[in-house]
Amino acid sequence: MRSTDRRHARDVAGALSQPWPAVLRYQPDTVPLHLRVNSTGFTALVCAKLGILVAHVEAGFRSLDRTMPEEVNRLLIDQFSDLLFTPSEDGNQELTREDIAPEKTNFVGSVMIDRHKRISDRPLRRADQALVTSSR
Repeated sequence: MRSTDRRHARDVAGALSQPWPAVLRYQPDTVPLHLRVNSTGFTALVCAKLGILVAHVEAGFRSLDRTMPEEVNRLLIDQFSDLLFTPSEDGNQELTREDIAPEKTNFVGSVMIDRHKRISDRPLRRADQALVTSSR
């Protein structure tokens, strides 16, 4: 087992209980989830066990590399989601290949691209300003 696998497994074991208190306290009807970090996957699992609807933003996004913890989280979250909002038509196609019911899938576009379009027509106020987005 690689050290990254051990670290990921340890993170999973340690963090799995974290969403429970908040979900039990607030008892939401639906929990919207975005991103694909471990805590998002854990929250999807907790909601599924408690019968709370899960709405996944950026569903169907895939790297197709199951050695990446994020990819495992994407697969888990989409399987437990009741509403899946995809950023692209190929996301819909991927979910169909994974036997997710089409009536659960909604193409809505990319949150990041839409946000960029919304602010990109605004001029920067000073010449030394810049807009930067990043992801690891």
